[in-house]
Amino acid sequence: MVFFGIITTVEILELDKLTNILNEILELTAQILFGLFILVIGNYISLLIYNMVNKSQSNKFVAGIIRAASLALFIAIALRTMGIANEIVETAFTFIIGAIAVTVALSYGLGGREAAGEHFKEIIQKLKGKEPSKEK
Repeated sequence: MVFFGIITTVEILELDKLTNILNEILELTAQILFGLFILVIGNYISLLIYNMVNKSQSNKFVAGIIRAASLALFIAIALRTMGIANEIVETAFTFIIGAIAVTVALSYGLGGREAAGEHFKEIIQKLKGKEPSKEK
């Protein structure tokens, strides 16, 4: 309330530059408070997700990964809302998605060569119009 009173007083005194500065401070403060609100809600939601996954599967490792991922998403949303490091957040998510894609490709290619080979044989046979053989 005091801050709004100060802004009104400066407007009445017709100090335009100071009015603009105070309005920008007010806007930035509102963005930061809303970003903090998003963080609090995100922490609560990620904790709910963690508890649901932990109870249903009794697997703390998977639940922890899911909580960390959802919390990272809410942190990115909060940072964008606050107007802090927009380019860094976008670049970080691009790198994370790229790293996940490379990890999946490597694990599929290196870890499951035989399975990948069988899968590609089935795809090629389907493309040629033949039914895949069920050999084991």
